[in-house]
Amino acid sequence: MNLRCKYSAGYRIAVTGSTGYVGSKLLESFETPDFVETDFAKLPAGSLIVHLAANMNNASSALSENTLIDTFVLEQVNEKHRGLIYASTNNVYPYALNCSTNDTLRCNDYYSASKVFGEKLFEDLIRVPFVSVRIADVFGIGQKHGNFFKAIEQGIRQKTCISQYGAGLKRRTYIHIADLAELLKWIATDGFDLASTTRVLNTGYADSASIAEIVALAAGLTGLEVINKSIEHDLSAFDVRTMRPTILPSYTPQWSSFKSAFTAYVEEINLQV
Repeated sequence: MNLRCKYSAGYRIAVTGSTGYVGSKLLESFETPDFVETDFAKLPAGSLIVHLAANMNNASSALSENTLIDTFVLEQVNEKHRGLIYASTNNVYPYALNCSTNDTLRCNDYYSASKVFGEKLFEDLIRVPFVSVRIADVFGIGQKHGNFFKAIEQGIRQKTCISQYGAGLKRRTYIHIADLAELLKWIATDGFDLASTTRVLNTGYADSASIAEIVALAAGLTGLEVINKSIEHDLSAFDVRTMRPTILPSYTPQWSSFKSAFTAYVEEINLQV
């Protein structure tokens, strides 16, 4: 089972899913070449595992694959490692606003089901300290997922326009990739005892945003024209998923709000144009 794992002997930290967008940015945040590709089953005992590896497709095969991966990680961690940071998602809060970590988890697709089950698996069966990190929708330069932010980045780079489809009422809690990488690094290196005592964290900025609000903000920052495109049977008003971020007393994010993080994101794109 290839978990795309990289390990640092200096930090005694292993990261699964290290080649993905979040994993690669997390390794960059350590600013060291010390992380090397390693077979997960052959990791040195006593490692702290940051478990990011997952199939994000909405397919029954993804649910099966993620269950196998999480079960394998659980067995290995229980056998010989010192702790686990499990990457969960805000997908466990479908069709709900302002969710807290003690709210009932739900699923509306195969991927969210795999995360609901994964959290339950580790919560009930793990024998070492661990924390589940429910990650908000991630945005940042060069992201491979999320057509919306990729389209915004492309529009800014090419100085074209920004398209909005329908009313744009889809609403999410967001987090900039740089803040997410630094948070995961902080938990792994300095804050694991605190985080594992908390057991579950919501990540993201307190100010959620809708697609329409983001489009308006982007247009205001760039001067680009907004092209409104109608869609039949617009159901965006029902597509909501927000959560209250967990406050960690010893950790301060780079940005305090989505608006400030998004503004920095746009400025960074402009610097590269």
